[in-house]
Amino acid sequence: MNAILEKLRPQALDAGRPVVARCNRMLADLIRDPVAEASPALTQWLRSQGAADQAVLSPKLRPPGVRPPVKVRPDIPRIDVMVLMDFDTDLEGNLVPDGALADAVYGLTMTNPLTNGPAYVRKHVYVSGSNGVSIHAPGTKPCFYAREGAIDVLFDRPTDVVSIDAYPVCETPCPGEMQITTGRPFLEAYDSNGKRIAVSYYVGTLPGASAGDGWKTLTVSMPSRTISRVRFSCQADAATWPNKSYFDNLRYHLVI
Repeated sequence: MNAILEKLRPQALDAGRPVVARCNRMLADLIRDPVAEASPALTQWLRSQGAADQAVLSPKLRPPGVRPPVKVRPDIPRIDVMVLMDFDTDLEGNLVPDGALADAVYGLTMTNPLTNGPAYVRKHVYVSGSNGVSIHAPGTKPCFYAREGAIDVLFDRPTDVVSIDAYPVCETPCPGEMQITTGRPFLEAYDSNGKRIAVSYYVGTLPGASAGDGWKTLTVSMPSRTISRVRFSCQADAATWPNKSYFDNLRYHLVI
């Protein structure tokens, strides 16, 4: 035991001047950071104890400020987030004006499959003061239904979860003529072969005798990332004044 204690005691470089080991960081920090500088006195003391770690004491083994590349296993995603397109701001937080092309703002292909026309960022009418997405350019109300078209969103890489908020409205010009209609907003998911693999319908009271239940979230999900495209619109029925729908807050799961 005495021999061990003697070994741990700092040895003087000469009989008159004992070594003073000074260190601006804790020893644990030095071990975690191989390029950290140790004072000459601390280096000398470590060498005298036979405990010098060359990875710590010799920065020549690795250039200062350079660390080995981090190896990421291929099954571990580097990015795993839910992306929100609220149509009020772009992905960098800049305000989006009414009438902007949605695909130009968000970088995903968004088209009306009926006319091959674009999707527009549009300010909601009556239902809220925020923006949504529509097949109609400024000058027309943003709400739409299947006889006018739909919006297809094509993703850069397949996903497993997509959602959109929908608000069905009845476009009757007179409340006294309002009738119960059956058209519901819907969200469909398709795989890379164009096969429909999931669908979600608006769940809630439709406008008719009342204004309906307002905003509801439609969600399609799959156990694996097989959703390559989604389509949303509002069902068409035989009513004189059919339901149409506003759409907002498109979300999807991005994994890279």
